Amino acid sequence: MTKSHIDNFPSPVHCGTYTNHGVIQLEHVFAIRPDRVTSKLLDVSIGRYLGIGWRKPVCIRLHGPICSHGGATSSCAAAIRRKTYWTVAFIDAEMPFDTKVQWISSCSSGVILQVSSGDLWSPAFTEPPWDRSEMDKTTTGLKGESKFLWRRSGIRYKPWNKALLISSSLLGGAGAFAQYNAPATPAPYNPIALAEVTGSPRTAVQSGQNNDHTLSQNPYLGGVPQGQLSATPVELSLDSAVALGLKQNLAGVLASDAVTDARGQRWQALSELLPHVITDTGFGAHQVNVKAAFGLTIPREPPIIGPFGYFDSRAYLTQSVFDWTSIERSRSSQARLKSAEFSSKDAREIIVLVIVSNYLLVIADQSEVESATSQRDTAKALFQQASDQKSAGLASAVDVLRSQVQLQSREQKLIVAQNNLAKQKLVLARAIGLPLGQKFEITTQIPFQELTPSSLDEAIQSAYKARPDFQSQANQVGSAELERKAVSAERYPSLGVETDYGLSGVNPGSSHGTVDAAATLRIPVFQGGRVHGDILRADASLTREKQRLEDLQASIDQEVRDSYLDLDAAAQEVAVEKSAVTLATQNLEQSRDRFTAGVTDNIEVVQAQDALAITTDAYIASLYSYNLSKIALARSTGVAESRFAEYVEGK
Repeated sequence: MTKSHIDNFPSPVHCGTYTNHGVIQLEHVFAIRPDRVTSKLLDVSIGRYLGIGWRKPVCIRLHGPICSHGGATSSCAAAIRRKTYWTVAFIDAEMPFDTKVQWISSCSSGVILQVSSGDLWSPAFTEPPWDRSEMDKTTTGLKGESKFLWRRSGIRYKPWNKALLISSSLLGGAGAFAQYNAPATPAPYNPIALAEVTGSPRTAVQSGQNNDHTLSQNPYLGGVPQGQLSATPVELSLDSAVALGLKQNLAGVLASDAVTDARGQRWQALSELLPHVITDTGFGAHQVNVKAAFGLTIPREPPIIGPFGYFDSRAYLTQSVFDWTSIERSRSSQARLKSAEFSSKDAREIIVLVIVSNYLLVIADQSEVESATSQRDTAKALFQQASDQKSAGLASAVDVLRSQVQLQSREQKLIVAQNNLAKQKLVLARAIGLPLGQKFEITTQIPFQELTPSSLDEAIQSAYKARPDFQSQANQVGSAELERKAVSAERYPSLGVETDYGLSGVNPGSSHGTVDAAATLRIPVFQGGRVHGDILRADASLTREKQRLEDLQASIDQEVRDSYLDLDAAAQEVAVEKSAVTLATQNLEQSRDRFTAGVTDNIEVVQAQDALAITTDAYIASLYSYNLSKIALARSTGVAESRFAEYVEGK
């Protein structure tokens, strides 16, 4: 792929902006011929225009002659299947039917529309029965408008979508430090961003069910199931969930394995400084033809000598007396071991963040189920009231129909809420390693409890001391400094000794003791510039590690400040939303009284119901956001594992 390929990629057509509540106005439309673009070029070119954004709404219009099979179509389809961005494929009418079918089956991450005379239509064509599941993801087309409802399976908008973004940067530094390890060092398991661990938007929290690729790449959403399956649901408190997660979460297990790996490399480096002792015992019988073997002829002696025996048994000792390179590399491996241990501790911090966040989501989803149940019951009562008033001649048939539609809407919302709760429980169960199929009920309820943290400056300074990722990177810098000294020491002489002692003879009974001893002094004279090259690479590695440490320091400062801002904003949101729920409840009561008195129809009642539902959802979201802000603050200051209960539950 050359630069000209990218430069010649067609410019996007701006078509609007992204809005909330599940409505998307198309951002960009790329008109391409799939036979002239590869999947990699598609990613790079679109990424250049969108700033390499994650899951941006992107529209790709396919036009021109195109084969119904082959690498061109497959390449573009593969790019869409990777789901780097949500895709809307516009299919020209001139495209062959077989090609349309192939793209319908490939674009499972988006919506398939047909372009014809500038109008958008959906579905694109009458699909075969086997493809109906894909076409179900399409939306109703809008004549001449670039706006449609996003109805992809599994996508749902929640008022607290932004809440999960509040600490998505908290793990940024930690997520990068695993790259700092020298190539020979077992890299600590990469911590990942909270947006990937718990979701951004909220639906990504359940990526364990909706996106197998994300889960397979995200060890913090996985676990190692242990224990026996219980027929009855088990009670699960927040403390027990965190304890199980720290023990059985996949990321924690892999981080422990990384420490063991680093410890093994430490012993490998140390072995260069320790004695090496081996033993060897051999016995053989020999018969030699000296004329054939050596070309010798002994007068009056036959050319065959033997048979005769030979026995030898001895021990060999090799010891490095002075090798400064091995000494410094041994010290460097010790620093890398400490770095891996701190990385393991940092993984535990993130596990606590993940488990608490998902536990809070279960609480939020459970509250949504309760709210949806209450709203359904209210809608049922209003429907009955409208029916009774119609029978009494006090209400019209339209009022009854309107209340019935509202009732069915609330029933549908309850179904969605119950499904979301069940799926979120699966996410939490897997993250903490519960037995497969084990049902549970949460027992910890976390009401609003205001947290009064220490001063900002104190929190920042304590974060530098407590954050394991910062300590891990500091040890990486120390390891790089020692590695720099080690490669510089390759110019120094080295001294070693070798000795062996054993018994040798024609057989064990007639053997005698023998000994050999030697000392070797190696003085490098000229090595073709290899040492100079090693030093340059070590200098670059050391500079890189120092820069990463400085960047991580700045990142921690920003994360702590962000956490304080988010905590304060979330507390204010809780107060506002609580007041809004009270007002919406009063509004519904008064609207219901007005309808009962015959002053107005039930339009006001329906609107009041909707307002109460929205404010209730917003209040639940604000509580979740505030509690998430507290655990995010604990993570940013490096005390998530030790003080999560104090921060979240107020213990």
